[in-house]
Amino acid sequence: CGHRCDFAPSLTAANALLRLLSDTDPIVRSYAGIALSSVDPEGRLLPALLAMVLSQQQPLRLEALYALDRYQERALPVLPDLLPLLSDSDDDIRYWTTVVVGNFASSEASVPSLLANLLREDGCVWVRERAARELWELGLDGHALSSSVVATLVLALDSDVSTPVRRQAAL
Repeated sequence: CGHRCDFAPSLTAANALLRLLSDTDPIVRSYAGIALSSVDPEGRLLPALLAMVLSQQQPLRLEALYALDRYQERALPVLPDLLPLLSDSDDDIRYWTTVVVGNFASSEASVPSLLANLLREDGCVWVRERAARELWELGLDGHALSSSVVATLVLALDSDVSTPVRRQAAL
């Protein structure tokens, strides 16, 4: 329109996107998740997203985790409820929870040790790989890693059976 137009999407639009996270079309679900954090800057829908993550409905749980990842640091209020998902029986849920929790590693002191625990103990290669990546990104961002976290990265570098995990540990 030639000048800056301020547009503040309504809560109605955010609620509509929230409903689309359970659409039958995976592309619709994906785009709804991407758009959701943009139209909910205050994070009013975080409790609803958390309820979806904690439900037993697949793929709704994953779509809600994807959406939470887009909230970045704004999703910090739901962190305590997400931490138990790092030991979920579903590899996809553990992986995406690792991604989301990694967003908080710089502001929540317990996160690096939880990620290090995943790196040491998770049976899924790509969960361990993501945990290593999140830890190194934290270190690259200038945050000091504890000696035990560094030792876990070195152990993964030296002895993990997976080349991708060793590669991430070496970054």
